[in-house]
Amino acid sequence: LGFSGGAYAVTELLASEEGLQVHAAAFGGVHGHGQPDSEGLSQGRMHKWGSQIEGKWSAYLDRISNHGGAPGGVFAMHHRHDLWCPWRYAERIVEVLSERQRRLSFPQCRLEEVAELDNERKSARNASHCYLGTALLRE
Repeated sequence: LGFSGGAYAVTELLASEEGLQVHAAAFGGVHGHGQPDSEGLSQGRMHKWGSQIEGKWSAYLDRISNHGGAPGGVFAMHHRHDLWCPWRYAERIVEVLSERQRRLSFPQCRLEEVAELDNERKSARNASHCYLGTALLRE
């Protein structure tokens, strides 16, 4: 179970080559390592990391595409307007994980859209990256 950076860690644990056996995984607000484009990145970040960003994203997707599988399922939740990790990036991560699950004859990943987030402070709400209560305190 992980959110934001913890969600990223969950995906890396699934992909671990150390023989880690994971029965099921759940995460919210996932973001990968790097990203597939330069959207939302400052000029400073692009100057410093620009040549590496897409390569890190591709290497990350390669790692998770060979994860060991979770027979109990992989459950993801994401807010469509998350500004830290756009929906399409999270969707791609879930697609890659799901394809591996399918190849292993395990349940495909489930991506659920989160309609509302925890934090009501304007700055946090605008960032749309506060998943904990929304994910765990559900009816």
